[in-house]
Amino acid sequence: MTPGTIVAIALGSGHPMHNYASMSASSLAENRRASAISQPKVALVPMTIGVGLGLGLGSFAGGALQSIYPYVAGTLATSSDHALWTLTYFLVHWALGIALMPWFSRKFGLKRLFILCVIMLASSSALAIIAKSLMLMLVARGAQGISAGIWCRHCCSVITRSICTPSPQRSGAT
Repeated sequence: MTPGTIVAIALGSGHPMHNYASMSASSLAENRRASAISQPKVALVPMTIGVGLGLGLGSFAGGALQSIYPYVAGTLATSSDHALWTLTYFLVHWALGIALMPWFSRKFGLKRLFILCVIMLASSSALAIIAKSLMLMLVARGAQGISAGIWCRHCCSVITRSICTPSPQRSGAT
């Protein structure tokens, strides 16, 4: 609000709940912060849907092979027990990605980290599709796990920053 707007409101063009003429500068700033927090955040709806889809994709990447391990074992010419290693590799690397996310976030910024995770998840999924050996499949599943772990923690971080931080204090994605 500009000082002219405050004077216009105080002279009767009217805000029914506040008399801005008798308020100090600090209480005006508090009112602005309170109104920024209490305003409906309609712009958060598409962002929340997109972040939710990202979480779903990361979770889907982990469980996508669970029902077809016998087929994976047949394709890779290995036993079902060895095919199950792909899930173990994914989950161990997922945990590693969750632990590394803060460092990657500081190094690359939120926007570039998001793009990096999308590219890494897509390329490692393509590598898993064309894998002809168990070792190549394990490398691909490990890369999927790291990118999905970083991505899921990243999505939670974006939601937390967007909902819990008032608009004037929120920093843009870098």
